[in-house]
Amino acid sequence: MSLEVGLRRGQITSSYPKDGHPVNQGQACVKGRFVIRDVVHSSRRSLRPMIRRHGELEEASWDEALDAVARRLTDDRGPGSRLVVSSQLSLEDQYIALKFGRDVLNTEPLLDSAGRLALPTFRGVLRELGVAARLNFDLASLSGAGFILVAGADPAVSQPVLWVNVLKAVRKGASSSS
Repeated sequence: MSLEVGLRRGQITSSYPKDGHPVNQGQACVKGRFVIRDVVHSSRRSLRPMIRRHGELEEASWDEALDAVARRLTDDRGPGSRLVVSSQLSLEDQYIALKFGRDVLNTEPLLDSAGRLALPTFRGVLRELGVAARLNFDLASLSGAGFILVAGADPAVSQPVLWVNVLKAVRKGASSSS
């Protein structure tokens, strides 16, 4: 993948697929084309390891953060443990994550397929947990919303198509909160 990235005073202003590149042939995914500048320059982007202490996130050293993750992986595993592996990882990273889930966490990992299998997979897990989740609006209607509240999600990363509609609404003057 090759993108042409526009910069002004050290800030990304635009990104476009590079014409004639043999990998992407002038195409870019929604994230690469429309979301990259918002993610890179987000005030919510963490640039250092963080650990939750007493309900608050605090900066930590890499060693401290990795030790905390190791402790949580060994202490908090139970029969209901789940590992969801992102389909956006490279195939090599997916393999390592799936192997880690099976061999270390003793759970069958779920792969969040970017294709048509993602939604049924997650709906099945939600059903197992007794949670009903339905999209009760037309996705495109978001772009005309006057206020948008996002709770417990990062749609720029997890739902880029939804995020494009949120950005359209914000550019039209909608208030947003997360």
